[in-house]
Amino acid sequence: MDYLLADKGYDSDSIIQLPKKRVNLRDFDKVLYKYRSFVERLFQKLKCYRRIATRYERCVTHYASLLSLVSSVIWLQ
Repeated sequence: MDYLLADKGYDSDSIIQLPKKRVNLRDFDKVLYKYRSFVERLFQKLKCYRRIATRYERCVTHYASLLSLVSSVIWLQ
């Protein structure tokens, strides 16, 4: 595994598999962290739309269409 994109709040040895103490900071790629943060914030914005979060649409194509529409609205804001 070359990269692990995870939030610092879920820092654990079972995930990272390093016996080091947390006093030593890990190296991280700022660009990859920026993209991970962007995706996480997008999902948080999508959850604000109740119909997306609760997935009222049963048909996959309808849900995908609604997801595209809401994503466009978020992008325009």
